Amino acid sequence: RLRQMLLDARTAKEESGVSALFLALGVLHWLDERGGEREAPLVFLPVLLEREGVSARYRLRPAPGEPAENLPLREMLHATRRLALPEFDATAPLAWAGAIAPLLPEGWRVDPDAGALGLFAQGKFLMWRDLDPALHPGLLDHAPLHRLLAAAPAAAPPPPFADDAAVDDAIP
Repeated sequence: RLRQMLLDARTAKEESGVSALFLALGVLHWLDERGGEREAPLVFLPVLLEREGVSARYRLRPAPGEPAENLPLREMLHATRRLALPEFDATAPLAWAGAIAPLLPEGWRVDPDAGALGLFAQGKFLMWRDLDPALHPGLLDHAPLHRLLAAAPAAAPPPPFADDAAVDDAIP
């Protein structure tokens, strides 16, 4: 399993340019609308998975970067439950995870000791979030966005020369 995870992590980095391998720390457990148990990691710690040879053991090391909260989870909790989580503290991520527990509805719980190694791609969510006009005022004032989002495509400007024009004579 670690070999496949290492290969998948390398592939994700090569294809997207962003590492997707994280050690997830802390887990939120809750019941969805249908009564099914759901869980999601709270904090992502960037890591490197390495192996120096076929007979060598795998090594897990911290990667460059700061611990990060699970932003899609924060957005989901805000959108579906109007639950505002405290501001994330990258210097004390497990303390932050513990501070969430008292804010949760009945039947929800935080397991601060849970951890999992995995590929967690957040790039699409971050791009989607970057397009939120509430987070980026003035975003919709840019002319290129108006042209892309317009209901009817803009008319193409007329060509500067007729198809049969002697262009060499017209351009000095």
